[in-house]
Amino acid sequence: TETQIKYPNDLVIDQQKVGGILVLNIDANGQYLATNTGIGINVHYSQRELEDYPTDYGATALDLHTPTTNRRENLVVALMGGLQFIAGDAYIFTANPQARQDQNNLWRAHSSVLQRMVRISSAEEVLVEGRVVDTQIAMGVLVESQRGRAWFNDFDTKIKVRVN
Repeated sequence: TETQIKYPNDLVIDQQKVGGILVLNIDANGQYLATNTGIGINVHYSQRELEDYPTDYGATALDLHTPTTNRRENLVVALMGGLQFIAGDAYIFTANPQARQDQNNLWRAHSSVLQRMVRISSAEEVLVEGRVVDTQIAMGVLVESQRGRAWFNDFDTKIKVRVN
């Protein structure tokens, strides 16, 4: 089973939400100060406990996809190792076009919506229905519909991307 990313911040296994990543930039008087990142992972829930989970496309837990019970301490250590790698590459990503392209290719490879039919909505209003033809970090998803192609990202509006 492969874990994928459903734009903008959901972690999914078999098209069910297993967790999410939230990023909040902190500023004072318009000046950037810091970034807080939170990662939530459903670890020990049973399928029955997930039936009422507050997501509109189904939820799952890590333990339901692994042969043994996961230890939270091991997950934290693994995540911290990955975050160190990302933090070290942040400058390279912004300064090196090839690194940016490599990261976008990795983002595409793990996308759960690329080449799928989706419905993009905001505040319960459907903005577009179409096929995701591209996705890039900081760009969002490029949706092809009867009206043409358009980028949608969570920075422009509080959108939801749902697979049709």
